[in-house]
Amino acid sequence: WKNAAFIDFRGRECWSSTQPASERAYFYPSVSTSLILSEFFHLPKAVNMWKLRGSWAVDKDMAGVYATNRLYSIGSSWGLTSSSYPNSLLPSDLLPSSTRTWEFGTAAYLLNSRLHFDIAYFSKLYYDRQTSVDISEASGFESTLVNTDETIARRGLEITVDGSIIKNKNFEWHSTLNYSNQHRYYVHLDPVYSSDNLWTKKGERVDSYLIYDWLRDPQGNIIHESGFPVESDYQSKIGYGDPDFSFGWINDFTVGRFTIGLNIDGRIGGIMYDDLWDDMFETGASPETDTKWRY
Repeated sequence: WKNAAFIDFRGRECWSSTQPASERAYFYPSVSTSLILSEFFHLPKAVNMWKLRGSWAVDKDMAGVYATNRLYSIGSSWGLTSSSYPNSLLPSDLLPSSTRTWEFGTAAYLLNSRLHFDIAYFSKLYYDRQTSVDISEASGFESTLVNTDETIARRGLEITVDGSIIKNKNFEWHSTLNYSNQHRYYVHLDPVYSSDNLWTKKGERVDSYLIYDWLRDPQGNIIHESGFPVESDYQSKIGYGDPDFSFGWINDFTVGRFTIGLNIDGRIGGIMYDDLWDDMFETGASPETDTKWRY
């Protein structure tokens, strides 16, 4: 409409042989829209274009190749070839895993399009997730695949600024700076299949980093028994696994027909396990193991 308002509808129908016959066909839609505000308002000359945009979409993911199709395991026993029946019970009426995403953002081009910025906020809901769960072995099986009622939302903000810092006939330096912040949260819990602990609750982040810490006395000293530290029977949270934010800085230097790039990116914050540190302790290669008691 007037080269300023746009809307786009889409729909997709899929069929998958990995889904149970009753749920083999599934439909999911999407809609996106944008509005060029600079076509309606008298903005300063420095603003070449300013727009708002929004989108909403549903996406579905089918079951794995052998999730609902039987496959025998082949092996050998006493020198003879044998086969074993799978220990997972075939699911029935299994829905595809689904996500529902909405995003809202704005973008602008400034200074004869030398400078550009883009800001977006999004929320992505994961529901009907296909999850393998344990069942009573009295059934003859150990697990089955279900659609859990537990829903998780990933929410985040992303900001991008880019432009030509230097631009002339023989040389151009174009730089892009990106900031991203996103975390996952519990929206709804499954009364049967959700984890039963202090950190699995509505509104809590999914990436809680849990450990079995050492028992300590009221003064914070580690409790020892027979010379060894005593490990707690219960988990405790020491932080979160996802980074607080991520960033990227992309630089392209163009001289004539040659372009040289310099990219820097990082993930700031968050906790992850240091396997190298662990392996060095296990093998006695860590400098921290070289003590007077070692000898």
